[in-house]
Amino acid sequence: MPIRREHAPALIAGAFVAGLAIVGITLALSGGDGDDTRSIDTERSTTSSSSSTSSTSTSTTTSTLPPVTIPPTSPPTTPPPTPGTIIVVPTSPPPTVAPVTTTSASSSTTSTSVPSSTTSTTQPQTPDEQEIQLAIETALSEDGTLPPDDARRVFVDHPDDQTPPTLRVTVGLDASLSTDDQLVAARVDAFTTLQTLQGLSQFTEDRVILRLRLPDEDGDPKTVVRLVFDRDTLMGIDFSSTDPLSIFTLADAATFDPPPNLEPTPTTTTSTSP
Repeated sequence: MPIRREHAPALIAGAFVAGLAIVGITLALSGGDGDDTRSIDTERSTTSSSSSTSSTSTSTTTSTLPPVTIPPTSPPTTPPPTPGTIIVVPTSPPPTVAPVTTTSASSSTTSTSVPSSTTSTTQPQTPDEQEIQLAIETALSEDGTLPPDDARRVFVDHPDDQTPPTLRVTVGLDASLSTDDQLVAARVDAFTTLQTLQGLSQFTEDRVILRLRLPDEDGDPKTVVRLVFDRDTLMGIDFSSTDPLSIFTLADAATFDPPPNLEPTPTTTTSTSP
């Protein structure tokens, strides 16, 4: 009987399914070994025409970590304190502080270089005082030049307790001279000092005190002559016509403290009555 064209696909599908069934049975029978048997569900295979079953297997990898070893805890070597015991915690000693050394102002003050026969002060000199001092020092030197520091004998300052403003000049006399020579040298030094001071523009005070000094028996400076000149008196002296030996008598005030006695010899006058 001839096969109709419309029945051809059904026949081909049936033949394909029958072939798959035969192949499956053959594989099942040929793969058996011992007690291991496998069965194939032919019924499910025949009812499925074009579907295939696939299975997915999932593999799980398990890694094992090495065990962690915890070192044993050593028991404390010091037994716990007995209840009621006072524990004293040692403290570090306080840092050592070096003592601070202070120097008094009197021991650290450097005074102006003045011979032992003159005076010194802890007050710094003003520029005008320094200029006056150097000018007088130069005028008193034998060659008219400024002597070295160890040979200087003049000091200039301003006393704080004097009113009106006063300039004080201290001159050290030559202690190696005899009394007779000192009588002349002291007057010449005073004359030269006052003459120099009169011509200095730095001298602006209302009064000047001139001190002449010699060392006493203990070597300490001692004022043997103290002369006070008001500014008007000093500025009115004509030194070009004045005898240096009479300078002590021109002072507004004069004090003499022997020895040696450098006081001017009083002038004695005599008169006769008719």
